[in-house]
Parts: sequence; C-alpha cells; structure tokens
Amino acid sequence: MSDRSPSVPLSEVMGRFGTLGGHVRDHLHRRNLRATPARIVVMGVLAGAPGADRRDRAPAPSATFAVPGHLTVLGLQRAIADLAIPFDSTTIYRAVTTLQDVGLVHHVAIRDRAARYGLSDPAHHHAICTDCGTLRSIPAERLAGLLETVVDLADLEPPACGALTLHGRCRACRTAERTTCADVPGSGEGK
Repeated sequence: MSDRSPSVPLSEVMGRFGTLGGHVRDHLHRRNLRATPARIVVMGVLAGAPGADRRDRAPAPSATFAVPGHLTVLGLQRAIADLAIPFDSTTIYRAVTTLQDVGLVHHVAIRDRAARYGLSDPAHHHAICTDCGTLRSIPAERLAGLLETVVDLADLEPPACGALTLHGRCRACRTAERTTCADVPGSGEGK
C-alpha cells in the first residue's frame, strides 16, 4: 500500500472552494508558485477554520481579534480528511512549509505543544496564555510603535506578521486562581 497521496484533480479542489479557491490561486500566482491542489486546500482550510484555538472562559480584550485558523499539521490533516480530500500528512506538511517559505502562512510556537500555522493576512501578532493555551491575535498596526522600538533597540526589523508572540496569563486564568485561593482556608485571600 502506498503512503503517497492519491492524485487530486485541481478542478475538484477549485470546485469545492469556489471563490475562495480563486483568491488562493491568485495569491499563489502573485508569489510565483504553482497553484497545486494541496496548497489551495491548506490555505482554504486555514481561511475557513474557526477563529483561533480558543478555550478562553472570558471575552477577549477589544485590542485582540480572532483570525482564521491557527491549526497544527494534524489539525489541518483532520480538517482536510473531513472534506474527504485524500492528502497524507507529508503532502500537507510540504504544502505548509512552502506556503510559510513565501510568507503566505506563518507558524506560532506554543511551548510544549505542536506548532500552529495560520494565514499571514491580515497582518497580526500573537498573545498566548501560558496556563490554558488560549491563542489570541493582535492586529499588527496596534503594535507598530513597539516594532519601531525593537528596530531602534535591537537593530532588527521583524516581519509584519507573526514575529511577536507575547506570553502571559489571560484574565480568565488569573481570575480562576484568585477564586481558588480565596476558597482555601488560611490562604489569606478573600478575608
């Protein structure tokens, strides 16, 4: 039995993704890339994926927003399998790597978890809760001043998207901890 993905006709992929497939094809051509079925499917799935890998229990601050999918390669593989498109993980990984190399996709490293991949447009950076793993996106224009400071201090010019990843604890996790401490006798909290 072959480990290779069966050939998937481009016309089938374009038919499934409709107008979105056309936009993806145009993006690929502008980057001088062939519009292969795997590349179109990966970008199409990321464009249609839920707004983030969110497990937050509180509303996101207004300075953040949900962007289309930040998925692991396994998450992409599952989403593609749900569409009944037969690509193996190697084909998906190669497509993601190529798309990342040309800047259409970026990755987010989350400590001991698998890297997540997302579209680079709209330009954004990331905030990750170190407790619950919630991933939020911050519009790049909101961090423009900070990036100018980085250029001045470090003599580095970071890419417009995905370069900054802020780590900390979200409001929901901070609130949950205070509630838990207040319930513990002798903790000194809540008195």
